[in-house]
Amino acid sequence: MKVITMVGTSLFSNLEKEKKLNWTMKEKEYLEEKPAGKWPEFEKLIKRSKANVSSKLVSVKDPSAELSSLLLIKKKYQTDLQVFLLASDTLISCLAAEILVELINKQTGITAHFNLEVDVIEGLQVNESQIFQKTGMPNLVKKIDAIIADYPVDVSLNITGGYKAAIPYLTIMGHIYNLPLYYLFEGKRAELVTIPLAPLAINWGMFAKYHSVLEELSNGIENWPRYKREK
Repeated sequence: MKVITMVGTSLFSNLEKEKKLNWTMKEKEYLEEKPAGKWPEFEKLIKRSKANVSSKLVSVKDPSAELSSLLLIKKKYQTDLQVFLLASDTLISCLAAEILVELINKQTGITAHFNLEVDVIEGLQVNESQIFQKTGMPNLVKKIDAIIADYPVDVSLNITGGYKAAIPYLTIMGHIYNLPLYYLFEGKRAELVTIPLAPLAINWGMFAKYHSVLEELSNGIENWPRYKREK
């Protein structure tokens, strides 16, 4: 079973709640605000933070929502999981993914994948809404589409981690591609919620018929009023 999993920052917030994370507000702000492309520039800070966090994880029962949800999926279906971690365009999400991929592969019996070069979604951030909508989400959709193309059978979406702003888009994508959707409900005890898929039928013939128009829309229209009249 293949599970595409968005990576958030619960790994750090959980440690902060238990007062086990020793980093300054300045360090945290750098990691949260800087884009993933700044990784080489802040590599010393990242390595120090990674060592700091990793040393504390052994004493935490549920280190992150992503890990807890994956363990529940594995338990529910009693099957081998192959997990594809996708990070947002921030240093802190990339750091979380780097720590999680090692933790998952070493301790859970689950196979996890994360490559800093290809599994970071450029533009997926929440500081600039236009970048999020025009760059981040399209790149996320393309990445998920590529994974589905490589593994067309038995793929699901774990939307527990990552930005909450992406959940509506991912939910729609799950319905279109008929992908099971999982979410960790953190109440008195953590429970795995399966979001039911609506009985939708997609008329793919319409998409094929207007492929050229859709491609033009994807590339962006400079004069929208004129284009709308012509089409």
